[in-house]
Order: sequence, then structure tokens, then C-alpha cells
Amino acid sequence: MLASLRVLLQRWREMLGDARTHTFIHFRLPSPISFSFFYARSGLLGENPRGTPNNLMPIIQQVLVGKRTHLSVFGSDYPTKDGTGVRDYIHVVDLARAHVCVTDAMLGERVADRVSVYNVGTGQGISVLELKQMMEEVSGKKIAVQMSERRPGDQAIVLANADKIKKELGWEPEFTPEQMCAHSWAFANDSLRE
Repeated sequence: MLASLRVLLQRWREMLGDARTHTFIHFRLPSPISFSFFYARSGLLGENPRGTPNNLMPIIQQVLVGKRTHLSVFGSDYPTKDGTGVRDYIHVVDLARAHVCVTDAMLGERVADRVSVYNVGTGQGISVLELKQMMEEVSGKKIAVQMSERRPGDQAIVLANADKIKKELGWEPEFTPEQMCAHSWAFANDSLRE
């Protein structure tokens, strides 16, 4: 793997030339494994993964449209308000807006450092059971749950502190968790039914 990384870095050097003339921005998301993007506000765009989804929202959607019988909740004994894992979810439109904001800042030379790292998220934690409840409310349907053991490596709480991107570039998320769920349900209800 290290050899592959070296090859990739060498290719980047060749493509970019003198890196001293470039600005690099890196977004840190709360947790790539459990991080879930919500769907475009029209409900026309969304995620329809092949095979078994790795994110919570596509699994909830599949339960709601009858492609799965239940939602497996991994861990009910975390030190959180309801015992389930807490994550920072963000609307895909907000994530796209963050990219546009950073691109505009880079082109306008408003980025102070040649290499900058920005956390992108809402800073608001939502537990698995809270997200399930929100999706039940927007869909008007019940979601069957099966409590399971914790998965190895899962953290109790994963949040992003996006203060830096807000302070330096003026970006902040626009969508509430309820709006995210409504957009996600609109996509599932229109596009995922068999």
C-alpha cells in the first residue's frame, strides 16, 4: 500500500509541477464510514447503492420501501442519550456549497495558507434512533428495528467542528436534519420502489 501511495504522490507531483504555486484544500468529514450525505432537495437525486449499503440512510430507505425487513442497530449501550451511536449528518447540497465556497476563496486568493484543512459538518449529533424517528415522521411509516451487538471500531460519537470554515470563509450548513430526512424520503418514495 505504501508503494501505491508513493506512485500516486509522484504522479501528482508530475501533474502539478511546482507545488509552491498551488493551494491545497482538504475537507475532513466526521467519519467516512458512518457519514451519510442526504439528498438533493428535489428528491430526484439520491443514493441507490448496489449490494449492501455501508451508510445508515440508504438502509433506512430500503426498510421504508420494503426492500429490507428491518433496521439493524449496532450497539445500544453507548454513553449517549439513547445508547445508540451519534453522528454528524450533512445534506449533499451543503457539502457542494462548501466546495464552491472553498473554490471561490482559492480563486480569489482569500485562503491564507497554501495547505488548509476544513472540517465540514453541522456540529449537531443525531443518534441512530433519532434518525429513525425523524424518518418515521416524514414518511408516516414505522421502521422495524433489530438491536445488535456493537461493531468493532465504531465510536460512540463522531462530530465535526466547522468553526474554522465558518470564520475564515463564511460557510455554514443551511439544511436542518428534518429537511434532510424529507428530501431523503422524497427520493426513496419516488425512486426506490420496485
